[in-house]
Amino acid sequence: MSVLAVSSASEDETRAIAARLADTLVAGDVVALSGPLGAGKTAFVRGLAERLGLAAGERVSSPSYALVNDYALGAEVRGALRLVHLDLYRLEGDEALEALGFSELSEGAIVVVEWPEHAPAALAEATVHVVIADRGGERRELTITRAEPRLEAGQAAGSRPPGR
Repeated sequence: MSVLAVSSASEDETRAIAARLADTLVAGDVVALSGPLGAGKTAFVRGLAERLGLAAGERVSSPSYALVNDYALGAEVRGALRLVHLDLYRLEGDEALEALGFSELSEGAIVVVEWPEHAPAALAEATVHVVIADRGGERRELTITRAEPRLEAGQAAGSRPPGR
């Protein structure tokens, strides 16, 4: 497990941090994204989406009312053809997450789940946990915890470490 703490002084910096994370994600990865209302979770997802390259016409918006937004990527990115963005704020429990078809959503996709604490058991094994803390104004502190080792030098992009 690796942990990285990084500060952001603006929405643009938050998106840039997300873009760097996007460079490490592969199909099947799940990003659990926590933080209070207004902390910049959707801005973070926009940074991921910008780096992954959404298909023409796709635009990231908060899935607060839709619950699930499924975005096509412009080209395959490390096995992913889609970015799936879930918001669990209005749901409670692992059963509610599964009712959304969660176990099937990650196939061929990178999945980001806002408010993962609403389905803690199902998301305990997320590939990456990101916590955004509001430090006032536009300042944010992001703590990124990766549950597994990533690509080693010389390993082919898109391949998983042994055991995955």
